[in-house]
Amino acid sequence: FTNKAAREMKERIGQLLNRPVEGWWLGTFHSLAARILRKHAERIGLEPSFTILDEDDQIRLIKQVLQNYNLDDKAAPPRLIGAIIQRWKDKALSPDQITRHDAGNVADGKLKEIYADYQARLMTLNGMFG
Repeated sequence: FTNKAAREMKERIGQLLNRPVEGWWLGTFHSLAARILRKHAERIGLEPSFTILDEDDQIRLIKQVLQNYNLDDKAAPPRLIGAIIQRWKDKALSPDQITRHDAGNVADGKLKEIYADYQARLMTLNGMFG
């Protein structure tokens, strides 16, 4: 959603309720989640000014990590690796909680290490993905 759409949403809610909504926490699911995360960023090791990486940024970062392992896009497709990492993150699994069985043979069996390096780079960049 754009800022314009968010303003329109606030205006509509204000009109529906027939009262001002300034100061209310209104917005899209993603904007509210980002606001909460920024308020408590230090608890997850980030600064409040963290950057949210879009899918293209995530793929670029994964490609950089893969280069350190001398893996090309065919041997270890970045989108596949990103999807696996996303599944682990959805389950709240950090790299140290991933077992050899979880990692399988993707990326020459180095997926756990790739995930750890990816996560370390995110922290260095003060970033997270959306």
